[in-house]
Amino acid sequence: MKPALLLLLLGGCAMMPARAPAPVPLTPEQQACRTESRGADEARELRRSWAPGVNDTTLLPQIQAAEERAYRACLRARRLPGPSGVEAPR
Repeated sequence: MKPALLLLLLGGCAMMPARAPAPVPLTPEQQACRTESRGADEARELRRSWAPGVNDTTLLPQIQAAEERAYRACLRARRLPGPSGVEAPR
């Protein structure tokens, strides 16, 4: 009886969805770079041509990519480590 109960409990645990890990909070330097990246020239130019509901699908990914490039450039300029993981393909 005990092995059957153990298998039943293990089966129930396997059916629970896995939780995503909590994001690591940004340091003050990283937060400053993130704020600076939102005001980067390239991202600002793209936002000027953004028309909500008209070109969302094409322009929003370009804005996000421009902000990410500016963020990484800011981190490199301040000699801070970049975000871990694999860089998104271009």
